[in-house]
Amino acid sequence: MSYTKRVKNCRKHSPDIHGYCGPASMMTCLEGLGMNVSEVRQTDFYELARGESGEAKKYWHSAPDLLVEAMNKRWPGMPAQVEYVLAVTENPRELDLAMAAGIELLNAPSLALVQGGGHWISVVGYCAENEVSSPRDTEGRIIALESINCGKPLKNEEAPDHVPDPIIHLAKDRCGKSGQEPVLSFTPLMDWESQDGWMSRVTVGEKWTGHRVAIVPKATGAHLQARVPKTVRGDRPACRLAGGESRSISLPGEVIPPEVARDCVRRTVENSKLHLRPPWANHLGKGDARAIPKPGEPVLVHHVDDPQKSYYIVPLLGARVAATVNAINGRVLEFGLFPTIPNYKPWCPEAAAKAIQRATASGKFPIKNLHPGQIHPGLVWKRRRQAYTKFAPLLAFRHEDALWGLNRSGLVRELS
Repeated sequence: MSYTKRVKNCRKHSPDIHGYCGPASMMTCLEGLGMNVSEVRQTDFYELARGESGEAKKYWHSAPDLLVEAMNKRWPGMPAQVEYVLAVTENPRELDLAMAAGIELLNAPSLALVQGGGHWISVVGYCAENEVSSPRDTEGRIIALESINCGKPLKNEEAPDHVPDPIIHLAKDRCGKSGQEPVLSFTPLMDWESQDGWMSRVTVGEKWTGHRVAIVPKATGAHLQARVPKTVRGDRPACRLAGGESRSISLPGEVIPPEVARDCVRRTVENSKLHLRPPWANHLGKGDARAIPKPGEPVLVHHVDDPQKSYYIVPLLGARVAATVNAINGRVLEFGLFPTIPNYKPWCPEAAAKAIQRATASGKFPIKNLHPGQIHPGLVWKRRRQAYTKFAPLLAFRHEDALWGLNRSGLVRELS
């Protein structure tokens, strides 16, 4: 049986507003270290990590080098201090080992810069063939990493230069209450490290382009501590086409049948022994393989950037667990543990039109003469932007020769 360990005191903290993923993930990590986070505010974290000039202000809400300084500040209510460093490498496995060793040796979580540099999440656990005894432990073969994605903001507001009124985070706050956002994720290493997975190369700004970046305990990541790295060639995001032409959604030529996706989920649960690991075991048969819930009806989600990366969301019936499955090759991408039983249904045209009208009733995005033919019939996902997790796909529609997406919080943004 493989080995697993998780920092138990970490819980999900949602961002106060859009752009606060760095402060929210930092709050999750500090609470895991024993801090009473009700004594601090995300606004204070944001002010330190935002920067006042240069690349930090031009490209980042939470710049990597400033966020690590904020992590090392002695905050009130902090009983134990773990010093962190900014780890930068082209090899994602080096970061994985440093983060796993931090969890194993120090009971300390890490921060990972994911989705090409567009988002911060907290890494709070790992699964391996053997326990990882050092950051250079090649024998502690990591199978998967557990993470907490801060997800949807508490307020549907954009992070301005002027910091808004702070929100107090308590034990019974509204964090992690969204039914379409996992409170904990289990991601097999192959898809964690892929360029379309979490630990992808940075494509934002200039300083860290082409590298993988994380904030890890110094005791396990000092050998990866960043001096200003030499920029390397990385995967660049697709640019908008000249002449105002906008991207359309290309559908995959062939996808695996839904029943195959269901079989892949069941098989992966058993092979990874996820049903034996706390807290997943409480929702997956409590260690009895015969009691693992059956996979429900898969929902296909089209990938805006690449039809070959389209995927299914497969809920497990009656359980607070769902999985994402690559719709082309059937590989399970991620498991999510939710606060309630998730419910995934495609939008019918009438309900979609009403949702778009409600989201734009404020007048900031007036829609004229929208008809059902302009609404994409399925769900879509696009890396970064408002897509915090693949478990929260978007409703897409065309308006004035542009492609737009609507998320569950009612935020509308251009996808082209």
